[in-house]
Amino acid sequence: MKHKLFLPLIAATLCGQMFISCSKTEPVSTKSIKDSTLVNLNTYFDSIAPRCMGSILITQGDSVIYKRNMGYADIEAQVPITDTTLFKIGSITKSFTALLTLKTIEAGKLSLDDTLSKFFPNVTIPNADRITIFHLLHHRSGIQDYGNDIEGALLELGQQPQSKEQMLERFSQLKTNFEPNAAYRYCNTGYVLLAYILEQVNDKSYAELVKEQIAEPLGLTHTYSLSDSISTKSYRYDENWQVAPLCHPSVCYGTGDIVSNAKELSKYAYALGTGFFGKEILAQMTNFIDGYGMGLFSMEMFGIPSEDGKLHFYHGGLIEEYYSCMKYYDGQVTIALFNGLGIDHSALQWYINSIQNGDKVYIPSLHFMTLDSLQINEYVGEYICDNDTLSMTNNGKYLITESLGAPWPIKFEASTKDFFRSLEFDIDLTYNATRDSIQFRMGGDNLIFVKKK
Repeated sequence: MKHKLFLPLIAATLCGQMFISCSKTEPVSTKSIKDSTLVNLNTYFDSIAPRCMGSILITQGDSVIYKRNMGYADIEAQVPITDTTLFKIGSITKSFTALLTLKTIEAGKLSLDDTLSKFFPNVTIPNADRITIFHLLHHRSGIQDYGNDIEGALLELGQQPQSKEQMLERFSQLKTNFEPNAAYRYCNTGYVLLAYILEQVNDKSYAELVKEQIAEPLGLTHTYSLSDSISTKSYRYDENWQVAPLCHPSVCYGTGDIVSNAKELSKYAYALGTGFFGKEILAQMTNFIDGYGMGLFSMEMFGIPSEDGKLHFYHGGLIEEYYSCMKYYDGQVTIALFNGLGIDHSALQWYINSIQNGDKVYIPSLHFMTLDSLQINEYVGEYICDNDTLSMTNNGKYLITESLGAPWPIKFEASTKDFFRSLEFDIDLTYNATRDSIQFRMGGDNLIFVKKK
């Protein structure tokens, strides 16, 4: 069992309590989605509302199909999430950077064949003389990802503003995962470099380029690149909502520093999908190689079905405790922006996609039993599956494990007798009647662990 747990970029600090507020769905204004789907979406969000704060919007052109806001933008000040609430959109920022890069190429200031050494001759970035703009856009440079390949890098860097020179010095110390264009590997480093290149060849800041070339032409007044941290907060759930520490935008320049709201991000996605910025640019952005185009994923890379000939694209984002996703499919746009998730974000996206696709899904229940320490002890022990060990212990209140590689202990809550769930990581544990084996489910994996004698 070689699981890789995909966790928030920055860990949370302690503060806050849990408050939840839910809004009602907007009336259906188009028949391009079934009424039963709307009901199922509401049922799903009703079920997870105690562990979910955010804004969901589905549109078809100018028509709103579904809209729901849940929870608080600021728990301490009791400010509810509304249509105008700003969220950090994380890696959806990459689509903005890719679009700006292609517009700069269209203007004759840049070429897909230009190499990194042309722009950073005095920085010893590995393979700089062979890595091109094309490679950076498609995540095929082979450079290490400063955000994910270097343990603790974002936690260390995000606490203070970082200059371009400081970031480039960091990048010069990175190694390579493979030769340029030999494979696909998601890489935040490449998109920070693209933002620096855009500033260099356009003689303008990245924020100015976003405003002048994307936001203003679309009439977006609440979508912009940050120069500093915004006052809105994100929250991690651990028995209650706790404020997450901020990641300074200079650390995720061009790769995760844009804020927006659901309405404006939907307008942006629709403009991309309908060729507002040019059919050739759209074709390049959706020319998927190993599932990734230029700043956009193919939905099929995430198991989301699409019909032949139907234009589609997707991107998600995860920074601090903000989670975002942007999906375009044949003219329909789905935006989901969250500032607090006490459930696994991959599972949440799977439910939204499955319900939209008309699949029958089991709606999870957030009903949990309260067990005392003696009752929890009945489930404690070491369980073996092949060469893997699952060690279950008791912290006095919950069944926990530290054996799955997460940066903090994974807490399991009892849903029914012998059935425990971790909503944060989408893991289920089902004990047999004698508690000497566990059926372990994580994502699509189902394994049997047997208690060590």
